Parts: sequence; structure tokens; C-alpha cells
Amino acid sequence: MDPTTATSANSPELRLDGVRPLIRSFLKGLTEERWRLIRQGTPDDATQVMLADLLRKIVDIVVKAVMAVAININVSVPEECVQSSVTNTLTDSFSESLASIEGVQSVSTEELTRLIVEEVTESVTTESSISDGSSKEPVRKRFPPIQRLESMVKHASTMLKAFSEKLENVYRPQRRKSRSQLASKEDHSELEDIELLDKNGHPSEATPRDSSEDSYVTSATQMVKEVIVKEMEEITEPFLHEVPDTDYEVLQTESSKDIEAVAGDIAQTIAEEVISPKKPDSTEPESPETKQPGKLSIKIIRSKIKNFFTKRIAKVLIHRIVVEVKGEHHLDSSAERRESTESLLADVESLLLKEDGDRYHEDYVVKKFKKISPGKAHVFTQDLSDLLYRHITDKMPQALPAKKRKKTSCRIVIVPELHANMYADINNKVYSFLVVMNYWVNFLALSHSKRVAHTLMDLNATAQLPAKKTALGDGPVQDVQKKNKLSVNAFVARLTKMIFTKAKVDGFMKPEPILQHLFKKTWAEVEYLDFVITENSDEIIFRDLCKRWGSAKGVLIALQLEDPDIGNYIVSCFKNYVTKPKRNARFFPFVRKSFT
Repeated sequence: MDPTTATSANSPELRLDGVRPLIRSFLKGLTEERWRLIRQGTPDDATQVMLADLLRKIVDIVVKAVMAVAININVSVPEECVQSSVTNTLTDSFSESLASIEGVQSVSTEELTRLIVEEVTESVTTESSISDGSSKEPVRKRFPPIQRLESMVKHASTMLKAFSEKLENVYRPQRRKSRSQLASKEDHSELEDIELLDKNGHPSEATPRDSSEDSYVTSATQMVKEVIVKEMEEITEPFLHEVPDTDYEVLQTESSKDIEAVAGDIAQTIAEEVISPKKPDSTEPESPETKQPGKLSIKIIRSKIKNFFTKRIAKVLIHRIVVEVKGEHHLDSSAERRESTESLLADVESLLLKEDGDRYHEDYVVKKFKKISPGKAHVFTQDLSDLLYRHITDKMPQALPAKKRKKTSCRIVIVPELHANMYADINNKVYSFLVVMNYWVNFLALSHSKRVAHTLMDLNATAQLPAKKTALGDGPVQDVQKKNKLSVNAFVARLTKMIFTKAKVDGFMKPEPILQHLFKKTWAEVEYLDFVITENSDEIIFRDLCKRWGSAKGVLIALQLEDPDIGNYIVSCFKNYVTKPKRNARFFPFVRKSFT
């Protein structure tokens, strides 16, 4: 009988205590910017991945609770009981985290609960059918419909939106120390010391044309690196809070090397389009490819971005499994050696990049998570579980004789009875990891890669060929940038003065802190854009601000509180009113069309 569908006069109690700490941990990973996007109904990619991960863990906890009741006291759990327990746990957990407000019931909460119960019911039914009746957790044969997880994430986002105004006052962003930046700088300095060699291994003798191209590639590489580092930290940092310092540093070092490689590849792809145009006197007929030179390249760039982020997210989530298992099973991780972590990451990468046979390729990591059948899910879960178990126990158990499996040669490790529960826990976490990665690849990876590519296009002006310097100064590029900085400063000063004047502020309130904060934020966003500030642009933006915040006094209060919304709004208005379309790179106008 299905443990979740039977009825009983006295419904058994489900122990869902593990849900509360999961929700608290999730909330602490949300930054103010993420709350702003949630409030707008447009959660960012990082929030959606975090939600998918949270919801899978909640499903696992509920499944374990239902199975525990069915196994330990041989009582079936009515579906209504599961529904009630999940609803109460979700609302109570958020209320407890908020400390002072009552639980809020909404359509999204009800729909989210319904979807969780559906997933739990199907999972319990499958596990019950293959369980041998022992206390060991059975191997899952079923892979859940990914559309259900997508719907769960959407309803959870809507539920969070209702809570957002109160939640943002409770949780503040938790930032990792700047060790990642330090590691990146150290790795970059090492790479700078490597002399450029030609294909024969000798120091290259660059021609003027080569020097220009090298300079362009170097500049573009740095630009791409900065974008990728920021995007990667936004997505992966919430999953690294519990990772020990040594492991964190190893992950960052490996990540820096991967970033350097992919940034160089992307910059080189851009350079081949920008610096190597078709010669004007060429008599070669134009082919369809040469008429639209950016389309193929942008596909290559998006593919590189998608492969890189999928692999990095997978590695971070896998390493977090190791940390969680060691913590939950009280294993000492203080003596973890750097070499051991490096070895684990290398083994994980081989598993991620390996397809049938002995072929390895970056594209395989996305394909591996794109379409997952129950059979492939079982094989991958077994392979990764074995790998992680061997690492966690720091030994290589003697392998049993190979059992025949379709299209695989995986080996089964010997797991002592003492470690049976731990291995089952690893297996369960790997399975959930696979579900989350399937969600990422199918619903987020493509849009994320397009957005990152858009960001690179918006910043391409920073990677132009160097202008010839004159004896009178730093050159035209530097001169223009200095003038732009002065113009932005003057614009912000005029806007700030107008706000203070219209708000009729007393003399004790000084505008300097607001002016400095606003200038710093605006310049950081528009430093590399091409713009012309008109005489009345500050007046136009001031009127827009008053419409949105009610009055000049409302605008001033928001600025005093350093409300991120008003800073972002001013920058957005600035870009809309004074920036000009880019004309300095023939590559990007073509590639932008491929997005529309």
C-alpha cells in the first residue's frame, strides 16, 4: 500500500525538523539586490538555483520522514497528513525566521505544497516498490519530471515576493572575505611572468600588427575575466559558506585557472572578428557566412560560457556534498590535505567531461545534464557516489567483480555495514544534485549565457585597439575618459543640488555624502559607455525621480537611506537619456541581431 495514500484515524507525526535550518540558511544567502529582484518578480539565476536546491532538499526530508514512519512503525501516512505537515512547516519556518510576523497563506504557498506532495508521493511509491523492507535507503530508479521543479521554483519565488519587504529587514548579505580576489590576482601575476612563445617554443617576435592584436586580446581577456568572476561569485558563493578555508582556496585557485583559459578563448574569438576584417581590395566573392560574421562567433561564445558555468556550478555543488556528509556524520575534516582536495576536483572533472568510452570534451558536461533517463541517472549517481565515498573515507576499497550494466563499466565499492547509512546519504545527495543540474541546464543556462554575452558586448569598448600616444598626453582614449568623468561629476552635482533645493532642506544637512555615493555608483556603471550629457538631462531625470518617489523630499529620503532602488533607477535613466549607440566595433552590431 502506498504510505502516503492510506487513511488512519490517528495520523502519524512527520518529523520535518530539518526544513527550518535549510530555510534559514537559504534566506541568509539572499543579498539586498536579490531581494530587490524578487520584489520585482524577476529573481536572478542564482536565486533560482538556490531555490531549486532548497526545494529538492525539502522533498528529500519529507520522503525520508514518510519512509521512516512506514518502516519503523509500519503505519501508512495519509496524503492529507503530508499536505498539512508540509504547509505548516513551510509557513512556520518562514514565520520563525522573520521572528515577528504570522504565517502567510497564499495561492502560491498552496500550489507549492501541492507540487511537493505530488513529488513526495511518487518518490515514496517508487521507493516502496523496490525496497526490500530493511532500514537501508533504497536506490532510486525514477527521475522526476523537471517541469514540476520549474513550477515549484516559480511558486516559491512568488511566495517570497509576498514576504520580501519584511524579510529584507531581517537578513543582510553575507559576503565571503576577499580571498577569491587575492587568489585571482596571484594566479594572474604568475601568468604575466610567462613569456609569450611561438608555435616552435621560442620567444615570439611580434610584428606591429601582432602587437596590436596581442594588446587587444590582453585587454579583452581582462574585461571578460572581470565579468565572469562577478557572475560566478554571484551564483556559487551562496553554496560555499560552510566550505573549510583550505578547500575554498583550492576551489578558487582552480577556478582562476579555468577563468583565465575561457576568458582568453572568448577574447581570441572576438579578436578574430574585430581585428581581421576582410581586405577592401579582396576579389573573393562574399559567402553567406561573411555577410553575417558575428552569428557563428556568438554561438561559440555562448557555448563556452554555458559549458564553463555548468562545470563550475557542478563542481561547487559536488564539493558541498562532501562538506555536508562530513558534518552530518561527524567526520573530522580538519586534517584535509590540499592535495586530497585537488585530487577530488580532478576526478570530478574527469567524470563530468567523460562520455561513452574514453572520450573527453567540454561540451559533454552540458549534454550529460540535458537529457537524463532513469538508467543514466542511476549510473551517474552510482559513479559519483563511489567517487565521493572513496574520497570521504580516504581509502580505495577492494572492488567487487564487475557487474554487467548497460553501457557502463562502473565498479561497485565495498561499503562496510558501519558506513551503510553514510553511503546511502551520499547517494541521495548526488541524486538531488543531478536533479538541480538538470534544472539549470534546461531552464537557466541558455538565458544566462545570453545575458553574460550581452554584458560582454556592452563592455566591448574597453577592449579597443590602442590609440597612438602623443607627446602632449596619455592619448585620445584617456583624454575622453577624463572628460567623461568630469561630465558625470558635474551632472551628479547639478542633480544633487536640484534635489536639495526643491526639497527645501535646512542648512544642517550636507549634500557631499550623497553626491559622493551617487557619483561613485553612476561612474562605475557608465565609465566605459559612449555618452553625451545634454544641458537639461539632470532636469529630465529629476522629474522622473519625483514621479516615482512622490516628491523631491521623497527622493532625498531615499538617497539618504542609500536605497539601492533609487541608485539603480538614476543609472538606468542616465543610460536611457544620454548614452549613444556603439559604433566602434563591427563585430557586435552583427552578433546583437542573433539575440533578437
